[in-house]
Amino acid sequence: MNLEDNLIDYGGSRFIASALKVNKSLKHISLKLNRLDDKAGHKLCQDLEQNKSVIESLNLSSNLLGNSFCESLAEYLKLNESIKKLDISCNDVDESNAATLKDSLTSNFRITEIQVRNNHFTPETEAEINEIVLKNHLKMKHITFTKLGDCKSNFNTNCFVQIKEKSRGRRMRIWKKLNRLIGSLPWVEETTQNLPHPAKEQRMCRALVQKYEMRTYIFV
Repeated sequence: MNLEDNLIDYGGSRFIASALKVNKSLKHISLKLNRLDDKAGHKLCQDLEQNKSVIESLNLSSNLLGNSFCESLAEYLKLNESIKKLDISCNDVDESNAATLKDSLTSNFRITEIQVRNNHFTPETEAEINEIVLKNHLKMKHITFTKLGDCKSNFNTNCFVQIKEKSRGRRMRIWKKLNRLIGSLPWVEETTQNLPHPAKEQRMCRALVQKYEMRTYIFV
C-alpha cells in the first residue's frame, strides 16, 4: 500500500489503523512524505502490535516522528515476527532513544534492512545500528560476523574482508598490510567500491552473499 506524499496526519492515520484491523494480509506500507507526528507514530505502532499485522516492509521516512514514536516502535519490533525492512529516515528521533532502538533490533534478527539517516543520531550510533542489521542478515544466511582483531590466521572457510575506508588509496595500503599479515589467499575479497551510504553497503553485502559461498564476514 503506497500512501506517500498525501498530507496524512494523525486523523488520517486513524483511518489507516481501522483498515488494518480488517486487512490481515497487507505486507507493505509506505507513508513516506506525510505529516505523521509523534502522537500519530506512537499510536500507529501500538495498533500494528495489537492487530498482529504481518507487514514485511514499513516506510515512515520524512515525517515528524520523534522520541515517543521511537519508544513505541522499539516495543513493536521486540514482539513482531514479520517485518524485514524499515525506513525511519528524515525524522526527529534523537540520541536519547538510541539504546532502546538498538536493543529492539538486536532481539529481532528478522530485520535485514534499515534506514535511520537524517535523524539526530551521532555517526557512531548510525554505524552501530547498521552493524546490528548487517549481523541480522548474515545470521539468517548462517554466516559468521567477526572483526579482524578477533580473527585467527588459520582459516579453512571462504571469507569476505570488507575494508571500511572511503579512500581507495588508503584502502589499498590497508589491503597490502593484510596480505603481508595473513597472506594472499583466494578466499579474501577486497571492497573495491566507495560505500559512503549504508543502503549501498547493505545491498552489496547481500549481493556478495549470493555470489560467494561465504561463511565468515570480516569487518576491518
